[in-house]
Amino acid sequence: MPKRGVTTLEAVAFGSTMFGSACINNLFVTYYLDLFCGVASVSAEWFFFGQAIFMVWNALNDFCFGWISDKLANRKIEASRHSQADAPANPARSRARGIRWGGFLWAAAFLLIWFPPGDSAPSVLKGLHFTVSLCFYDGLLSYVEVNHSALLAEICTSSKGRATCNMYVS
Repeated sequence: MPKRGVTTLEAVAFGSTMFGSACINNLFVTYYLDLFCGVASVSAEWFFFGQAIFMVWNALNDFCFGWISDKLANRKIEASRHSQADAPANPARSRARGIRWGGFLWAAAFLLIWFPPGDSAPSVLKGLHFTVSLCFYDGLLSYVEVNHSALLAEICTSSKGRATCNMYVS
């Protein structure tokens, strides 16, 4: 059965998700340094330590979350091949589920950033909050955006459909 084209509603939903993701990430990138260095008063040592941990984490998490996402989507397909189900598994559903749950956790990670420990908290606690918040946020951002990018290939087989979806991003 040939795949149908992407509907306008699907294209708007895809573009809106990408637009929202870009807005949240730009807000984070714009203000996290000011928040942690200015408001939360993270020491320079903890700031550089947290950034070094983040660089290693950022280099690994895109690959890891892409691999995990593909494994989960392919597991559903393999299970449907071995079962006697009438309808084949839809990998787009697995991607959408990843976006839904990952997006919820990503929102929690985003909120965690804006509630640093108080001024009287020890430097270690402030530094750990900075490091964990940065890695948690970026990991979930990667998970959501990897699933979102893969969803485009799942819902559109033609370049015209992909162009339509990308048109609604901005």
